Amino acid sequence: MNQFPHEFEGLLSRAGRRLLAGRHPAVGALQREGFFAATGLLEPKLLPGCRKLLARTFEALLVEISRPVPPANASTQSYEDALPKVGRMFSVPIDGIGQLMVRRLAREIGLLQMLESTSFQRFSEVLAGVPLGPLAAAQVLCNRRGDYAGPHTDNHPNEPGAKDGYVDVHLTLTSPGVREQFIVYQRDGHLNALQPIAANGTITAYRLPLWHYTTPLQTRAEHDRRWLVLGSFHFAT
Repeated sequence: MNQFPHEFEGLLSRAGRRLLAGRHPAVGALQREGFFAATGLLEPKLLPGCRKLLARTFEALLVEISRPVPPANASTQSYEDALPKVGRMFSVPIDGIGQLMVRRLAREIGLLQMLESTSFQRFSEVLAGVPLGPLAAAQVLCNRRGDYAGPHTDNHPNEPGAKDGYVDVHLTLTSPGVREQFIVYQRDGHLNALQPIAANGTITAYRLPLWHYTTPLQTRAEHDRRWLVLGSFHFAT
């Protein structure tokens, strides 16, 4: 496989195309809850080729993002611990010359065209249950064994397009040795909702900001990876 389909619809399974057409129980899922996850919406036969294409194109460019937790005795009052956004993962460069290279490569393999396609925007709108603007941002992330994201909200009050909330849609592509990873997210004011997110072909969607975190990735071997392709959309209104 040398190219992603230029229309996201070309990556969808029969169930995924039903969702795109508005004939699926997940229509408007983000109106009912701030997080959605499902498998079976992407065509299984295409997933290994997509993952290998991502690895072949971006693995040499990945940079580690590592933000460790502060000292456990950093607080000055009992029960008033403060935790910034912490975590560890790999990402393609998102600024400078590295970003320009990533965009060029993403276009060469059709990934950027797919994320900017009408069908990807429409698919995201169906999950969101409201109209969305065109693709606002895209990123490629990669988790290795033990990688995680600590509790955070993805709130951006200083960014005009995102300050009133936005929608993220993530595509998960994993090597065969990936075992499990979970997301914990807010429900009824507490971090008490749990869902698995590491199955190959999982699609996750978020109505942000939302309190959430991911558990450390569990794998059979050190070289196993969970690749994430994500697109962000601002609300059209």
